[in-house]
Amino acid sequence: MTIEVLIFDVEGTLFDTRAAHVEAWEQALAASGFLIPPDRLESEIDKGGEQLVSAVLGQHAESHSGESLRRTESALFARIVKERGLRLFPAARELLAAVHERRILVVLATSDTQEQLQILQTAAGVDLQKTADLIVTREDTAGVHPAPDAVTAALRKLDRSPALCALVGDKIADMKAGTRAGVICLGVLTGHESAEQLLRSGARAVYADTAELLARLDEMLQLASPCAIRLGTEVLEGLMREALAEASRGLENGQAPIGCILASGSGEVLSRGYNQMMSSGDLSAHAEIVAIRNAAGKLLPGQRDYILVSTLEPCVMCTGAAMELGIDTILYGLPAPADGGTERVSPPRLPYTQMPRIIGGILSAQSRHLFERFAGMTSNPVAQAFTKQLLAGTSLDGKS
Repeated sequence: MTIEVLIFDVEGTLFDTRAAHVEAWEQALAASGFLIPPDRLESEIDKGGEQLVSAVLGQHAESHSGESLRRTESALFARIVKERGLRLFPAARELLAAVHERRILVVLATSDTQEQLQILQTAAGVDLQKTADLIVTREDTAGVHPAPDAVTAALRKLDRSPALCALVGDKIADMKAGTRAGVICLGVLTGHESAEQLLRSGARAVYADTAELLARLDEMLQLASPCAIRLGTEVLEGLMREALAEASRGLENGQAPIGCILASGSGEVLSRGYNQMMSSGDLSAHAEIVAIRNAAGKLLPGQRDYILVSTLEPCVMCTGAAMELGIDTILYGLPAPADGGTERVSPPRLPYTQMPRIIGGILSAQSRHLFERFAGMTSNPVAQAFTKQLLAGTSLDGKS
């Protein structure tokens, strides 16, 4: 287990704010002449103020009244929770303390401002800042272009590999943000979304609330990070260099320079493969599939700590195959904007499968350089078209 950081969403995960927000939005909208029933607001509240107005009233209302409505709702929400108080979800404080006891950093990540976070703590009679090692608020994401979400901002501040972190949240948006950032996501059913929705959005597992997380904490941490090796930046780059060496071998043999390795949770390379579509005529002979085939007999049923490393973002087929195998971590170098499958595939609901952490951009410039060499070498029209599209879709720093 190598989890070093646990990132907690705040509203809806630690603080029970849903009812107060529904009431505040109902009053704010009514004050502007919009009579929206509470059940309609309930279904949209998890989208947050930035998207709720357009979802409920349309884009015209958002353009003309969005900011003023959000300011009004924020003031009404503050008044409601000050007057009535606010509760933490069961065992939330105990959960944060238990995480600390295991020498894991606690991060609170929220789209609220520092002032809004203080209102929550005062209304609930708690000071979570004493428990948290880092608090990321809206001020930490504003003014950065492109603006990161709170998860990305937390990783940047901590200077930690996403493979060492996990996120706990209650919303689809939390799961999507965490998945894009490369961290394992764990859902709690204290919001509006169902377990199925959270799983489809990137959660590896879903729990009832913070009390169940506390009761199953060690099991949850093991599930979030089963690898024995510490997946810090040096290790990730070391694994990618193995895959790059395989891509170079492919290039030497006139193949598209895509290399892949499969490694165990201890970092041992179990198999290797490079793209062999051109030489074999087998359209399924992608580097990842070749490496998986070469690992035949080495992958144990039920083992959930394998690492798949590819120099190019895996396609839908290869991403799906990794998920079927219950791969823990997918690492890739160069993004494949037109072909990549890492944001287009969800794992099946089977006992031996899981949502992998997916981390891209590792030594991506080296991967791109191999494709630049390949572009000047190949005369295959299909390979030329693919390479031209790939290079046009990625910049010199390897990002799409």
